[in-house]
Amino acid sequence: MRKKYHGIRMEPNESPLDQIITHAEDYLKTRQQLTQHVITEKVVVLTSTLVAGYVLFTVFVMAAFFSSMGLALWISHESNNPLMGYWLVGAGYFVLGLLLVIFRKSIIKTPLMNAMVKNIYNENSHG
Repeated sequence: MRKKYHGIRMEPNESPLDQIITHAEDYLKTRQQLTQHVITEKVVVLTSTLVAGYVLFTVFVMAAFFSSMGLALWISHESNNPLMGYWLVGAGYFVLGLLLVIFRKSIIKTPLMNAMVKNIYNENSHG
């Protein structure tokens, strides 16, 4: 009959080698469970971060769209030219796009990579 001592199953007259094997089995099972929990936590944090980012991006795009439309209409009204506002707002976005393409490594790529690495290796990271 097996008994449990301190959460570890052992036979009363087990040899030291059998005890070591039993301890190793329990350790490996515990290690596997811990790894599963860590992976689950990382997936949950990543998923919640992506969903939050998507929501924020959608809100920002909507705000930028309506603000751009308002600015274009106002410029068109002030210049008495119905297309001038749209051309100027479009040109502003074109310049912004060019700047992002030119400086994409320092503005987007490097900070994004640093944030991802920090999030992966940070034990207490929760978004």
